[in-house]
Amino acid sequence: VEMSTSKPSAAIKIDHLPFGFFEREICAFFHQFGSVVRVRIPRCRKSGRDRGYAFVLFEDNTVAQVAMEAMDGYLMFEKRLQVTLLGEDKVPDILKKGAKILGQPSKGATGRAHSKKMNEKKSDEAESKAKVRRDKAQSKRMKKLAGMGMDYDMDGEKKIDTTEVTVVEKERDSIDEPVAKKTKGAEEGTNDSDLVVECTPKKRTTTPAKRKTPAAAKATPKTPLSAKTPPLKSRLRSARR
Repeated sequence: VEMSTSKPSAAIKIDHLPFGFFEREICAFFHQFGSVVRVRIPRCRKSGRDRGYAFVLFEDNTVAQVAMEAMDGYLMFEKRLQVTLLGEDKVPDILKKGAKILGQPSKGATGRAHSKKMNEKKSDEAESKAKVRRDKAQSKRMKKLAGMGMDYDMDGEKKIDTTEVTVVEKERDSIDEPVAKKTKGAEEGTNDSDLVVECTPKKRTTTPAKRKTPAAAKATPKTPLSAKTPPLKSRLRSARR
């Protein structure tokens, strides 16, 4: 068991903290050893998740010594606790004041508070201080880029050698003029007047093909002869007989 060389205090540190064993559970569990003054679990400022360890402050340092000896190496939820008795110079400031326990923060609460603080309107003094910090960081970056052989100005934009681009008249005319094509039947010795210039391609118009109805759909089913009813006269003659 590790212990500080200074005078022992009434605070202990619990490492390898299992998930779910938080402020309320720790306070209720360690109350069996003696009176608990405060319980603190350091958490991540962005997500609110615990960092895997906790601090417990008792009223008496003798109770803290007993709790440390009893719980050091205790297996809890597949985690073996590591409990250390802190010296007076090692007690964190979060254990020295405040409520007995602090509620678990909601997810993203710290991030939302930070964004609200950063987005609020700042005073002229704060803006001037921020500008000084930005200029200092910018000059540091410029020196680093200059050492790498990259020429940038202070605004962060690269200096580009802007030279005027001249277009050759012959190349420009060859691009603008349409290509001439020979007509069918024209011979090699034809004049330039026989050449036909096609400026716009001809569009092909395609008509949609008619749908062919199957032969089975066209043919109507014929009624068989046996299914036809005989005329009325023939029925009367058969009845007389």
